[in-house]
Amino acid sequence: MKKLTNEQIETIKANPILKDVFPELFKKELPKTGFLKSESGVIVYRTGENSGYGIYSYRLYEKTNDWSFMSNPDVWQEATKEEFLEAMKPELKRRGFVDGARVKSAYSDSDFIFKSDSLKVYLAGNIESDGFSVFFKGKFAEILPQFEVDQIGYAWDDEDEYPVLTFYIGKDQNNSNIVSLTHSKYGNGNRHLYENFSIEDPEL
Repeated sequence: MKKLTNEQIETIKANPILKDVFPELFKKELPKTGFLKSESGVIVYRTGENSGYGIYSYRLYEKTNDWSFMSNPDVWQEATKEEFLEAMKPELKRRGFVDGARVKSAYSDSDFIFKSDSLKVYLAGNIESDGFSVFFKGKFAEILPQFEVDQIGYAWDDEDEYPVLTFYIGKDQNNSNIVSLTHSKYGNGNRHLYENFSIEDPEL
C-alpha cells in the first residue's frame, strides 16, 4: 500500500466513518506523562509507556509498569492534579497521615507535623503538607514515632521569607521530654532529634 501523505491522513481522521478501514490512524494518543483517569475510576500519574502510580482497584495505591496506556488508550483520558490529590487523600489517611502526625519528609531528612488542610499537589503528583514533602515521585514520607506537641516555634533569617529553623517541643508516649529541630530552607534540610532533655539544657 502506498504511504499516505499528511494531508490524506488528516482527511481520513476527519471522517470517523473510515475508522474501521484505518484503525491505526484513529488510535487515541495520550500524553506521554501526566495525570490520567480511566472509565472505571482509576487515577494515576503516568511516568512512561505503561508506568505510573496512583489509585487503583478498591481505592488502593499502586505503582506499576503494567497500566494499559499503550494497549487500551481509549479507556483513558486526561485528569487534573486536583482529582489526583482527592483520590490520594484516603490512601494517605490509611497510611497514618492524620492531623498531628509526626512525619519524615519523602524528599529530605526534615521532619514536620502533618496538616491535612495544607495539602497541595504539584507536577509528577508530588504532594506537600505545609511546604514539606508527603509524597515524592511515587515514594511516601515516613511516619515517625509520635509525641504530643506542646509548642511549635520558628526562627527566620532576616533575608529569608521562610523559616530556617522549626522546632517541636512535647512529650513522647513514655512521657519523656522530646524536641525535634529542623534546620531548613524552603522545607528541605537536616533533622535533629533530642530526647529526654532538660528544658534548661544549654545544648538546645
